[in-house]
Amino acid sequence: MKNFRKNQGITLIALVITVIVLLILASVTIATLTGENGILNRAQEANNKTDQAEKDEKEKLGDMEDILNEYTTRIEVEQVADENPGVLEGSGTEADPYTINSIEDLVVFASNVTTGTTYEGQTVKLGLSLDFNSNKAYVEPLRTDYGQYGYDGELKTLLTSEEGFKPIGSSSAQQNNFFYGTFDGNNKDIYNLYIGMNINQSEDTDLGFFTSNYGIIKNANLKNVNIDISNVKNNITVAEGGISAKNNNTIINCYVSGNIVNKSKLWNIVGGICGVLEAGATIEKCINEANILAENNNNMEGNAVAGGIVGQSSVNAGIINACCNNGNIKADSNANLNAIVGGIIGYSRGEVKNCYNTGNIEGYSNKSVKIGGIVGATSQMNISNCYNLGDIKAVGNNEIKIGGIEGLNYSNIITNVFNVGKIIVEGENANNSFNIGGIACGEWNADISNGYNIGNISITNNTSENVGSIIGLRWNSTLTNCNYLKGTYSKGIGIFHSSSDTEEGVTELKDISDFPDILDVINVEGMFKEDSNNINKGYQILNWQ
Repeated sequence: MKNFRKNQGITLIALVITVIVLLILASVTIATLTGENGILNRAQEANNKTDQAEKDEKEKLGDMEDILNEYTTRIEVEQVADENPGVLEGSGTEADPYTINSIEDLVVFASNVTTGTTYEGQTVKLGLSLDFNSNKAYVEPLRTDYGQYGYDGELKTLLTSEEGFKPIGSSSAQQNNFFYGTFDGNNKDIYNLYIGMNINQSEDTDLGFFTSNYGIIKNANLKNVNIDISNVKNNITVAEGGISAKNNNTIINCYVSGNIVNKSKLWNIVGGICGVLEAGATIEKCINEANILAENNNNMEGNAVAGGIVGQSSVNAGIINACCNNGNIKADSNANLNAIVGGIIGYSRGEVKNCYNTGNIEGYSNKSVKIGGIVGATSQMNISNCYNLGDIKAVGNNEIKIGGIEGLNYSNIITNVFNVGKIIVEGENANNSFNIGGIACGEWNADISNGYNIGNISITNNTSENVGSIIGLRWNSTLTNCNYLKGTYSKGIGIFHSSSDTEEGVTELKDISDFPDILDVINVEGMFKEDSNNINKGYQILNWQ
């Protein structure tokens, strides 16, 4: 090896000497090679011009793509005119907020939070609508000088591929750098936000536009998001939400559409607005239209938990108020783990009121499926003034708890609710562990007042008697003015837990005209108004008749 390297070095030296001799023989001087107008400098200039020409060509192609996309998608944003990209103009006060005027500004703002700037007591505002896929949203879409912010390459290319946008705030358990200020989306739109994930990620992770919010997020519209966690190799928990993975304070007047996918290998917690609603936190007047998938086939531990607005809430969580979900939701945990899914929230430990769901909901598990049109499962919390229009489907061979409004309901109160969605159950069941109701599955101390069901219940390959058009099991519960449409199921209450339980409070109505209108049951004034966040979705109350 030593002789080889020695001979290789001698050969290289000989080559250099030969080149110099040839140049001298050709009357080419060193100055001719290296001078200001020398061959090497001119070659470098030519190379630079070629690089610039390629860059210009890419930008022109990007501009042409913008024109085509605007025509096909009807998404059009104005050309940014940010003289200082990466610098947030303003002083941060409510009257003079820091303003995001380009994608570059948004990238730097996210990096600032992730590296320790909390913006506590300050306001950050979106100045105009931005589209990650459009050259118009960038001052320089192909810039390559943003390595310090985590983008080592062409900015637009990295934001729209590979791991995509790096969320606002740290996502690692080793850091605690989060947003504490006020983020005002200004009713502008952010289009085509893409967030992927490193497949070799080894720590539990929080992913969303924000990772964990400790401030106020308002008036933010995320349209056609693609948050896709589907190639994770390691056994980690991922909380995922469109606006924020976790919410520790307030999210109000926000909107999300697109697709949110979580296929992590331990705990999947997914929500259209946020993954986890923490103690004392609230969500109000928010709309989700994103389709949601939580899939866990790890066969170890953990659940697949999904909700149209929130995946799950922590103990002493605040209120989910005046929200609606129009996206389809699916929780798949066929590897003998739990699937918990709800139109508004999967697993709830806080109050839900003035909400409705129109999206279809599906749950798959050979261990346990808990599904509700509004709430998948809960204990000791209340639901009021809510209705479900979406169909519900559960597939499993063991425990299934389903309700048109709430799946597993334990020691709580349900008031002023309406279910129109169909309930479909498929699977073999030999131990009578199916509890299914048009309003709720029915558990201990689960009181319902003013509950209406006109949704049909269809069950295949099951002999369980715990099925009723109002509840599957009555167990020390008070039922008041609960009504179901004849033919939705053969009885209103599945079975009674004790001899003291009766049919009291449950009435079969023979014709749909005997039911009040949804709007007479639900207090529409408690829901969001049409002008609440400029999305033109408010008052989209569907009349089931």
